[in-house]
Amino acid sequence: MVNAISVTGLKMTAIRVNYLTGQGSARGSDKEFMRFLYIARASSAEVETQLIIAKNIGYLTADTTELETELLAISKMLSSLINTIRKRIDS
Repeated sequence: MVNAISVTGLKMTAIRVNYLTGQGSARGSDKEFMRFLYIARASSAEVETQLIIAKNIGYLTADTTELETELLAISKMLSSLINTIRKRIDS
């Protein structure tokens, strides 16, 4: 039961990154979009933390290197987009 809840939480957090990005882009202002991107980046870090915990307590035995690499790439893309929008706001 706990394992199923953990997997569900992990999936929902991963999905939330996409929802927040889409929701932020529809807000109509760069400042609002950037706020949602920060939250999405935090959710990405939450997924990474959940993976680490799942591995440490034995819920996850498969190799997660590819998933961790993708998470890092997503975090970098979010950071890059945040920086681009910040520059646009500042100019």
